[in-house]
Amino acid sequence: MDISKPGRLGNCAGFTLTEVLVVIALIVTLSGFGYSGFSGWQKKERIRSVAYDFAAQLREARMRAIEKHKSQTFLFTANEYKVFGDTNGDCELSDDESVIRQVKVDQEDRGIAMTTSPADLALRFDRKGMPIRKGGGFGICSVHFANEDGYHVDIDVSSLGRINVAESN
Repeated sequence: MDISKPGRLGNCAGFTLTEVLVVIALIVTLSGFGYSGFSGWQKKERIRSVAYDFAAQLREARMRAIEKHKSQTFLFTANEYKVFGDTNGDCELSDDESVIRQVKVDQEDRGIAMTTSPADLALRFDRKGMPIRKGGGFGICSVHFANEDGYHVDIDVSSLGRINVAESN
């Protein structure tokens, strides 16, 4: 039998339409699983980023208070916080005090909520770097960041100014 004759296909190598469709279906299915895992990882990393950025700002404000011998205050409202140099040490933002940083948590990263304990928190680092809450007393407090999936990160400030980050598993 001569394969070289015109009009005869002979033994051609290739894929059938069924084989191609099965491979495409497998690729689509595996991509779907990969995306769902990636999406969850991305949400988790987003909240970690916000929380660790906040912890870094706490540490920076504490160091700035020690370095400049001037109080630095964090003033918290609903899902927002302001950092400012507190010249009179009253934990209130006065006209002569300038805001160093203002962050609206839900505006920077959608789906992340911030709560504080106690709820009406204003935290000041004095010139020695010691945390003091508004109205006096040691600055023992917590700031809680959470997303809609239930993953959360807690930032705790001890009475000596130690800042601890704790993540949920």
